Amino acid sequence: MSWIKVSIKGRVVDEKGNPVSYAIVKVSKRIGPPYEVRAELDGSFHSWTPPFTAYDKKKIVKVSISKLGYKPVKLDIDVSKCSTLEEVDLGEIVLESLPEIATIKGVVFDEKTGKSLRDILVKLKKNGISLDEYVTGNDGMFAFKVVEPGKYEIEASTTERIVDMEAGGLYMYFAEKIPLEIKKGDKIDLKIKMRRTYILRSLG
Repeated sequence: MSWIKVSIKGRVVDEKGNPVSYAIVKVSKRIGPPYEVRAELDGSFHSWTPPFTAYDKKKIVKVSISKLGYKPVKLDIDVSKCSTLEEVDLGEIVLESLPEIATIKGVVFDEKTGKSLRDILVKLKKNGISLDEYVTGNDGMFAFKVVEPGKYEIEASTTERIVDMEAGGLYMYFAEKIPLEIKKGDKIDLKIKMRRTYILRSLG
């Protein structure tokens, strides 16, 4: 076969062995755009490599792993002896924590019912650029580490459409944006109310 494509997997942890959830993992060749995935809640990740052909003299996969609040890690993996579709397990990859100056945590809940919301994408942004992301679980909680002071924004959103069995209809949630100015030593605790927007109402 004139090309090979390898499966890369691993688990991202901190110095204490705790999972680093939603770390950004980029997998690339020497030339060309990377494949990008996010680690799961338990720190595990899986990605395919870009395909290598006979024109690639060196079959080196470049793996970079980053997460706000940690020192990034870069790895070069030689896959020249791998067969196509073979799986390469990188095991546990340790990210070293950077000193934090502040923390942001909070909970996302439905404005109407007061119930916590799962599967809400919460982003920590600065100057319009997403620095870190968190997907809420059943408890609706999220948390971020901040390593430098400045102006930030928390954005909570979802594209999921939800059926309201009681009222009859289909609704989504408006994206919520909260500006923050972070100083050293801040411990910010947020309660984010998500407002329903009905896109279909029952006529019955």
